[in-house]
Amino acid sequence: MKHLITFAASFDASHQVGSEWPYCSEHVHGHEWGVYIDFHFDPMNPVYPSKDLDGLIGELAERHLNDMIRPASPTPLGLAGWLMERLLPLYKVDYVEVSYGGWGATVRADDVRRK
Repeated sequence: MKHLITFAASFDASHQVGSEWPYCSEHVHGHEWGVYIDFHFDPMNPVYPSKDLDGLIGELAERHLNDMIRPASPTPLGLAGWLMERLLPLYKVDYVEVSYGGWGATVRADDVRRK
């Protein structure tokens, strides 16, 4: 039986996007970003990644994402991929979802491992 736990957080940050994410203004502006991360959980060896995740989200809060997640695009898809690449070496992550204002993107661990 596969056990999953979900980490959920939100933070405020600015970004500026061009044509790669047409659902947003091209000017510098901010959003409240939502992050959901599913981890495989072993009840016999419980590892709670909340300390690492709080720190990672804290690094992004109140910052300009264009400066923080280079070379990734400061879009929900770019941020989800950036988070996944940092978490996969440490944890058994199933997926990372990032959203704001009704728009979002999901990156699955299997998609990253196949690169």
